[in-house]
Amino acid sequence: MEGLLSGFLVIGRFILLLLFASLFSATTSPAMLAQAIEAILKPIPVHRLGVTTSEIATMMALSMNLFPLLLHYMEEVRDAQLSRGLGNKFMISGIFSLIIPFFSGSMRLADDISVAMESRCYHGGLRTQLYEMKYKNTDYGLTALTAIILLMSVFYL
Repeated sequence: MEGLLSGFLVIGRFILLLLFASLFSATTSPAMLAQAIEAILKPIPVHRLGVTTSEIATMMALSMNLFPLLLHYMEEVRDAQLSRGLGNKFMISGIFSLIIPFFSGSMRLADDISVAMESRCYHGGLRTQLYEMKYKNTDYGLTALTAIILLMSVFYL
């Protein structure tokens, strides 16, 4: 009985994690998230690794923008293969018939993005921001509330 309760708690936490992640991604634009990541990483000496904080933030923003696009492209490839008679049985040969066009299309998409970034003279150096983010009183209150909820969920659940 105790294992069943523990299992339900783990499943409940996972569901809450997914719900909060979808709420976060629905309310925060990738550009603002990239700016926040860049601000958080500023004190960390990542330049010793040969990468700047703006490059990390750009990679995060690109990955957040491309993930739904890649999922949509995978659905298109699956629908195209189904229309060619692949059927709903995705065996090993069916998986290969999905993976190869998906990787080919995603590499084409990555190449298109890199060409677009090069044509706009992106070089990955330090960037300036149109809007500077500053902590306000509501931010401190929401941070405290989030910390309290997190601590309560860790210690009381």
